[in-house]
Amino acid sequence: MKKIALILCMTLNFVFAECKLYESADEMTDEKFHWTSCGSETFNINVFHMKKEIRPQKTNMYIIISDNIEGFLVERTKGNFGYQTIRIRIDKNKFFDVDADIMSGYYGKNTRASFFISPDQQKQLIEGKKILVRYITRQNKVNTESIDISTIKTPKQEDKK
Repeated sequence: MKKIALILCMTLNFVFAECKLYESADEMTDEKFHWTSCGSETFNINVFHMKKEIRPQKTNMYIIISDNIEGFLVERTKGNFGYQTIRIRIDKNKFFDVDADIMSGYYGKNTRASFFISPDQQKQLIEGKKILVRYITRQNKVNTESIDISTIKTPKQEDKK
């Protein structure tokens, strides 16, 4: 019975959702950029890339993770900015830590953690099927969230137009 309860608890934290591709343009230069969002409304990851087809870049790639329920704790501040070390694991690869800049919307809602990942980590992300994110919430609780990223490289057909 305990094993069944444990399995149910673990599966409840897994977010199933197809990744969606979005496009925007810089108002000043009209240059287009793209981002891919995976996850749910409550917890998601957004990967920012320049080309429509997501692939590793030579420079670091910008990522934003949003927690719209419990939010990210600010562990330390540097100047006017808050930070937290967040642990990331993609599939069965070795985990890596990122120093994430913590941003919060009105009344602590829509909390976001933004950071960059290296080209090697980008390759893992693009080829991966699942990303695990471990962080501390505003309630001082350690959360581990899992997001299905298996469709990050294959956005919906209507998005490819």
